[in-house]
Amino acid sequence: MKDILIGDRYRVDRRIGAGGFGLVYFGTDLELGEEVAIKLTHVRDNPEVLRSEKETYEALSGVVGIL
Repeated sequence: MKDILIGDRYRVDRRIGAGGFGLVYFGTDLELGEEVAIKLTHVRDNPEVLRSEKETYEALSGVVGIL
């Protein structure tokens, strides 16, 4: 099977969870060689939910393990 890449940097390895908001995958940061979690949301058509999610990630920026 061909590798699934996001932005030519993150390789999606396997699904580890799912919920009403989206899917979470185990992946690899190919630039740093580190394991990462990749969250794909189902809400691409709802700008308010995406805005809220963006604010959450901005608040968590700088926390070890969150990119």
